[in-house]
Amino acid sequence: MSEEEPLDVQVARALGWTDFDKDGYYGAHPPYYSTDWSATGPLIQKFCLYLEPDAPVTGNQEWLWKAYQDDTQMGWGKTPLEAVCKWIVEYHR
Repeated sequence: MSEEEPLDVQVARALGWTDFDKDGYYGAHPPYYSTDWSATGPLIQKFCLYLEPDAPVTGNQEWLWKAYQDDTQMGWGKTPLEAVCKWIVEYHR
């Protein structure tokens, strides 16, 4: 998996998609996990993830979203779906 791939492709790989072509896509683009609640909502339920806004980090005034199962495995993003996607890429193996 490469951080250079689109986040949706990284999530698809983490969920077991295989046989991507040279551009990282498998036939059609995988579901738009990072922007489509209908694709990602069931994954939030499946992995029993919590979502909440997270206070800005020192020096960064932008609020982020946090997705987590417990206090040791967290994913952050600018949107709730991005946070979930980053959690899946990091912890679902």
